[in-house]
Amino acid sequence: MNNERTLQPTVGSPVTDVSGYTVFSHGDEGAAHVAAHRLLDDGQIALGHAQLGTWLDGRTGSGSDWTHLQFHMAIFELGVGDWDAAYDRFQTEILPVAATTEDALTDAPGLLWRLAI
Repeated sequence: MNNERTLQPTVGSPVTDVSGYTVFSHGDEGAAHVAAHRLLDDGQIALGHAQLGTWLDGRTGSGSDWTHLQFHMAIFELGVGDWDAAYDRFQTEILPVAATTEDALTDAPGLLWRLAI
C-alpha cells in the first residue's frame, strides 16, 4: 500500500478503480476523485479523510462531480467514525442537490443507506 499518494492531476488513458470501473479524472476535481478512489481501494481511510478534507477546505463547487467528491468525503468521515460530520455533509452538500437535480441520484441514497446501518 502506498501512503504517499497525493492529489495530483491525471493525464493520459482513463483511470479505473480496483473493480475496473472508469472514474472521472479530468482537472483538479478529477485528480481529487482518482485519489479518493485509490485511497478507498487501498483501505487508507484516515489518509483519504485528511487529504480530501484538506483539498475541499476553502473550495466551492457545484454539479455532479463536486457533489460526488462530497459523497467520497462523507464516506471517509464514516470510516473515521465521524458520523455527525457525514450526516451534516449529506444534509448540506448532497441532499439539496438530489432534491433539485439529477446530479446526486446515486450518491444521495447510497450515503443515506450507509448512514442508516
